[in-house]
Amino acid sequence: MKNDKIKTIVLILLVLSSIFLTAQIWLSEKLWSQDYNFFVKWENNELVQAVLKKVSWSSGQDHKGPTIDSYFYTPQRIVVNYGSFRTVYINGDNLYAQYLSEISRAFEQLLRSEEGVKYQAAAATDEWFNVLKTKSIYVDLRAPYKTKLLGQFFGIKETPLSTYIKDIKELILVPGDSISNDITFYIKNFSNGSIGKFNLNYDRTRLNNLLEKHATAPSNRYKFSFEIPLDKKSKLTKVVVDSGVLIPIDKQNLKVLKSNNPVKSEHDIKDILKAFKYSSNSLRKYTEMDNTIVYVENYSTLKIHPDGLIEYDAIEGGKGLKLAPVPPAGGNNMPSFRESWDMVVKFIKGIENVNQEIQLSSAAEDQNKPGTYQFIFNYFYGGLPITMSLDNGKIQDAIKVEVVNGTLKSYRHYLRNYEEVKPVEVGVSMPYVLDNIYKKIDAKQDDITITDLFLGYEESSGEDILQPRWNFRIEGTGKRLTIPVGKK
Repeated sequence: MKNDKIKTIVLILLVLSSIFLTAQIWLSEKLWSQDYNFFVKWENNELVQAVLKKVSWSSGQDHKGPTIDSYFYTPQRIVVNYGSFRTVYINGDNLYAQYLSEISRAFEQLLRSEEGVKYQAAAATDEWFNVLKTKSIYVDLRAPYKTKLLGQFFGIKETPLSTYIKDIKELILVPGDSISNDITFYIKNFSNGSIGKFNLNYDRTRLNNLLEKHATAPSNRYKFSFEIPLDKKSKLTKVVVDSGVLIPIDKQNLKVLKSNNPVKSEHDIKDILKAFKYSSNSLRKYTEMDNTIVYVENYSTLKIHPDGLIEYDAIEGGKGLKLAPVPPAGGNNMPSFRESWDMVVKFIKGIENVNQEIQLSSAAEDQNKPGTYQFIFNYFYGGLPITMSLDNGKIQDAIKVEVVNGTLKSYRHYLRNYEEVKPVEVGVSMPYVLDNIYKKIDAKQDDITITDLFLGYEESSGEDILQPRWNFRIEGTGKRLTIPVGKK
């Protein structure tokens, strides 16, 4: 009797396993043509997704990698101010994700709320700087985003916040006092510098618990430029730093990196062709003078350069690689920003030989062509960005993608993997940094203002060892430049 029960249980498990594996095959887009995708269209059904998620352990897939969301909402830094001291977190730090989760939860409620949000314009920028010296959380999004697109990323078609703030790069969250149940957001309008102040009724229990638990977390010291002050002219330097730039005070322990080109064999090229759905049986190709291989198929061209750069372009408007599933007859064939974003990230992750971490640098919609989006990504390592300076400065980003109504119009990707070579101590003497910035730009004018200053890496042609560098921007130009760090 006992053996019969065991046999019955095993039989049931085998039947369930066969049903699950059969469903996986049926739901595979590769099995069905675009004209016959009855099973594929059910893949997005909420019930089907819930069931597959519950039993995904049986597929043997590893789900420990970064989620699609993690490629978007990755601020350059999160600064937790406690009044007398502050702690700075960058992507990769243990507490970065926890703080980002709590900030996002509150920010999403602000984006969604028509009721419960009390808006008032801040009287002056002094209030912004005063808040940075009290208990608050400062978030630098790295690049400005249209508020409307931020709302759409959270699944909000039209966020009320866009009425007051058009584009966002910086915001401050103030947890509030111990009496009311309100929190306050200060949000700077990037286009004109005005500041919006928003009071929000919010359950801040989890946020306060996180702040109290990690109030004594160790951190290198940082100060904003206005606190030093580096935003004031002096006889010692002709270069000033914008008041809101965060400056490290203590030396930094960073890494020297080695840059590797993952395209080393014909096998690697086959993987790239597969990602773009180029058929090896019908390919037309030729080789240019610099050994760049050019493929032509399906109204598009694909170039694979020997240095690891790949370039894809649709030759004819409306043609190209379709990233979106074919809509049903009479359905809406224009994917939203969020849907376009998901498709692009999924495509990037599908290109083999790419295991380096990436993050979004900018996202934009063509206002004259609805459904047309451009996404720019860059690599990062140890929380620090890796920017590009290739082809005499013409290429300054690792990945640039343009999609039109779910179809890939253009794609440029500088394929790279990075590994640590050795640690290095970086000095942060601001007189040294500002003096070298002045020499770098060979300035003739007396008034020079630095609008952005941060540590990172730069990938340039012919160099495979990446030393940490200071990245900076000059007011009025917006162009990013770099100088070597001072080593200790």
